[in-house]
Amino acid sequence: MSENDRLRQATEGHSQGASRGGATVAYAQMKKTRKRKPTAQPDTASIGRFVPVDLATKFEPYGHPPRGSRLVAELEQLLLTPDIFASPIRDKAKWYLSRLKDAYSLPRWYRFYPRDHVPAGGEPYDEEFVRREYFGTISLGAPGQFITPASGFASFKPEDGVFSIVGYSMGSTADVEAGAIVTMETNQHKTDIWLTANYLLDYQYQLSASLNPAFTAATSATEEISVTLDLLMDIDIRTMSGVQLSIARTLKRIKHAKLMPGSTLPPFIAGTEEIVPGNQLQGSEFAIPISWDYTFQAPANCRVRVSVFVAPFVTATGYKGSKDYRHLGIADGRASGQITSVQAKLFV
Repeated sequence: MSENDRLRQATEGHSQGASRGGATVAYAQMKKTRKRKPTAQPDTASIGRFVPVDLATKFEPYGHPPRGSRLVAELEQLLLTPDIFASPIRDKAKWYLSRLKDAYSLPRWYRFYPRDHVPAGGEPYDEEFVRREYFGTISLGAPGQFITPASGFASFKPEDGVFSIVGYSMGSTADVEAGAIVTMETNQHKTDIWLTANYLLDYQYQLSASLNPAFTAATSATEEISVTLDLLMDIDIRTMSGVQLSIARTLKRIKHAKLMPGSTLPPFIAGTEEIVPGNQLQGSEFAIPISWDYTFQAPANCRVRVSVFVAPFVTATGYKGSKDYRHLGIADGRASGQITSVQAKLFV
């Protein structure tokens, strides 16, 4: 199944308590990558014919031509920065800005919170939420004979925004996901949407490898013992009647830890990456506050459904009894915490 097919099924299958078992996973396909949809190139011509193309590209962070109201709002914020210009120049720019503001609408805000803790002016998370569990199965060769050397669970409570996720593997893969869903609507104008998701995150992982007594091959098959932790957003845009217009996924990588048994290479630790030789690797972090922004554009008169969720993905090759792997791998990845709020600013 392609990533796009899986994403489409996932967005259509969001429901309380929904879960799915994984289909057979070939060892060569065990390593999963979550791909962000390629960012569209900016329409530099729309920024103005007096702006050089290289400059327009440099200062185009949106991935699409932004709405005028958004540029005005962000220009106003820029002009409030102390000492950004000399005072007379700043005052003149602010006067021009005051004339522009008359022609553009102020942004609309959606502020979403856990259902039991919605302040005045806020919106609750949807009653539906993300809960998905995928576990890789291994064929033993004979028809109908399979094992699933992976387990785990995912839970999320929209009432308080708390999630708890565990993925555990002793020879295949576990992909477990949980989080909130929020829904907003655009009016009669095409709209820039600026999302901010706020989390309080704990995570921990433990990887190990031991020699496989059943190993008989001349050379070992490619081994993979790793944990990947991502924050993801699935963005499902539909007409008011429910016809799907587009679907997209974006992610923020929090951690990728990989164990390399039998390797003589030095450890590599940089940013979110941790690749270590040896037979044991573990780590954890607790109570990390994270705010993650993402911007996209939605058509007029549509409904936008955004899934904001956490997803540990664990892989361990070499199940007990296998003869193709030099090592038996174990991967354990866990995440817990709270999605404290989701904010959306809509520019028309």
